[in-house]
Amino acid sequence: MSEGRFIPIEPPPNTKDRVFPKDGSKEIWVWQPEGDLIGTVVFVHGLWDNVRTCLRGKPYAKFKASMQTDGVPLPQQFEKSGLKATFVVPEAEVNSDTTGVEVVWRDLRQLLQAAEATGPVVALSHSAGYRTVAWWLHDPDLVHVSLIDSMYADLSEQYLAWIDRRDVGHPPHTIDLIGAGNLPHSYFKRMSGKYRGETWTEKAVPPRFVPTASVPDPLQAKVLWVDVPGYNHMKLVGGNELIPALLRRAEVALRTAGRPPQGAAQQAPAPRKPTVFEATSGDDGKDDAPAHHVVDNPLKSKLKDVPDLARMAALHDLVLRKGIAREEAVKAVQGALNQLGAKLKGTGVYDADTERAARDFQQRWNRQPAGQGRHLSPDGRIGQQTVLALDQALLDPSFGAAGRLPAAAAPSVEQINKPAPAEPGQYRLATDSAKRFSYAEGAAELSAPINSKTKKRAGPPAPPGNYHRFEDPPQVGEPHDPRRPNGTETELILDGTEWPSYSGPGGDPEVAGYGKGHSSVPVHPLLVEPLKAMLAALIEEGERLDDESMKRVLVRSGWRSVKEDGVLFLSQLRSRIEEDRTSKKPVGYGKLSFPKDLEEAARGNLRSDKARDDFLRDLAKHEGWNAELANSLWEHARSTKAPGGASPHESGLVVDIDFPYVNIDVDENTHETTTTVQWHNISRHNNKQARFSGAGMWLATHAAKFGFSSYNASIEIWHQEWLNWKGTAADPHR
Repeated sequence: MSEGRFIPIEPPPNTKDRVFPKDGSKEIWVWQPEGDLIGTVVFVHGLWDNVRTCLRGKPYAKFKASMQTDGVPLPQQFEKSGLKATFVVPEAEVNSDTTGVEVVWRDLRQLLQAAEATGPVVALSHSAGYRTVAWWLHDPDLVHVSLIDSMYADLSEQYLAWIDRRDVGHPPHTIDLIGAGNLPHSYFKRMSGKYRGETWTEKAVPPRFVPTASVPDPLQAKVLWVDVPGYNHMKLVGGNELIPALLRRAEVALRTAGRPPQGAAQQAPAPRKPTVFEATSGDDGKDDAPAHHVVDNPLKSKLKDVPDLARMAALHDLVLRKGIAREEAVKAVQGALNQLGAKLKGTGVYDADTERAARDFQQRWNRQPAGQGRHLSPDGRIGQQTVLALDQALLDPSFGAAGRLPAAAAPSVEQINKPAPAEPGQYRLATDSAKRFSYAEGAAELSAPINSKTKKRAGPPAPPGNYHRFEDPPQVGEPHDPRRPNGTETELILDGTEWPSYSGPGGDPEVAGYGKGHSSVPVHPLLVEPLKAMLAALIEEGERLDDESMKRVLVRSGWRSVKEDGVLFLSQLRSRIEEDRTSKKPVGYGKLSFPKDLEEAARGNLRSDKARDDFLRDLAKHEGWNAELANSLWEHARSTKAPGGASPHESGLVVDIDFPYVNIDVDENTHETTTTVQWHNISRHNNKQARFSGAGMWLATHAAKFGFSSYNASIEIWHQEWLNWKGTAADPHR
């Protein structure tokens, strides 16, 4: 086979949140077989491996003896597959995957650029590699993922959301789940269960992919579930059986992506002199040795000639803020801000005036048409996105008069709360492809389902009438959207006890048909008018379509205190322990109990890294517990309920909207169909089908026009966060 090549890289400087693995290798490995290439395959290794050791097929020496298997080198396995693609092996976590601090490549595009590779992309992840791949799930070029015994903290919701998301112009996402260890096996079994009709299950390594009458081509299945509990963790990647088999699925995914082959001319690109940014490696003002970064300069204005700014724009590893000693970069930023209307002295010192001018630019950018594609956090600091915006503003003569931003007063509450412009029937849904269900008073389908634990009805019966069930609702929401009003981002820990209880459209439980006994829902005063406008438009469209899910929307949850969220988080911790006791694939903490002396801490403010780490360390010290069990319980509980201090509900700018919907269950044994109409009751278990309702479809289609969005519609379509709070009285940076 042709030789692969190692490309040296210089990683970003270590910070509190980002540390290059001490046993890592500062390089990436790239191999391109002969022939027309159809895409890129990235292999991400696990703990105790690095680029060099995983390529050899023999684990790093820190592995315990039971894991020390002499495997087949990865290049030979890649060649055996016959797949014509660029193969890339980057550095990843080596020593710890508890927090993701060692994740090296957090941007897939930067990795492809450094490797001189192109999409579409397939990612193969072994062991702890899942944390690296999780950073790439937003990239539309990622079309297929193989998780090889690779999930030791519960990131299943992130991967499920990626599976469900359909990027415009790209094929549906597909995934391989190979479960051998207790934790990944339990996660993957649950994940595959969500796609019963779209999962191909194998019970051995390698998978054989033998077609059946019902599944003529297993290679195209949405989910591959390789159910092999107890299989040797390292033999999975070193045995020369699994990886070549998985690459057959990878080839189908790459070809389905429909890109033209990269071509023989690209197989062995001629060496090119890369753009090199030379800048001191820390962002704390210390004069360290120069760092060389092999990336292209994305800036086009005069800012491109400032090394620190070019590096910031490309690598996102430096932020200019008060007190930083980067005189050349700060002076260039001050000059750019002056050109756009500020009146700063070009001192090169990032002082309070510079911070105010930066915040003013960020706020004005967000109100300009040119700013619609990039929303800036108005924090007065200069990071990657603000540098790119400054660069664009300097080049765009339409951005403000004569290149200057217009003066703008801080928006008033009345301006912020002005509803989206609307005309009767403006926010409509097309029902051509929707199925309509009709139920008369007393119909058996309207009875609320019985809770398997309490043996009681889960909520009131659904109201009679007509319901639509749509196809293919759009995926909206981004968990890492900087506009989200969550506690960690905005530090909005507020007392909402004196705030108004929402009483607008969707605020009366009796009108909604939910019955009496529904408690009041306090919300931030700024949220009232936008929420009224959105729900009035939703209900109006429901009246036009005669759809009960839309007419009966009900705001069920708004502001919650840190204490209330803490109580719910403690309850979730206990529930997860109880579930593990009866699980067929227990994690191990089910045989334990939650320590009474930690109940107060569990109910407290666990927003900060220190509070979380102290809590987990104290839990691990108790009899029977250890760090792995403590972290697993935390991840399991947090995936369903945020701890106190970290919930966006504490801002008062978030609501949960309940509504009835048509639920269709198919018995996996008899294939009999049961149809019920029920309230979703703010339960994630019900979200998958609630999304197909009229209310779910409308929120996914129109909520953004009123400034609202779910953080992830495939997890909680009813969870609506108001994104227009920055620059208002609800903004702590204002």
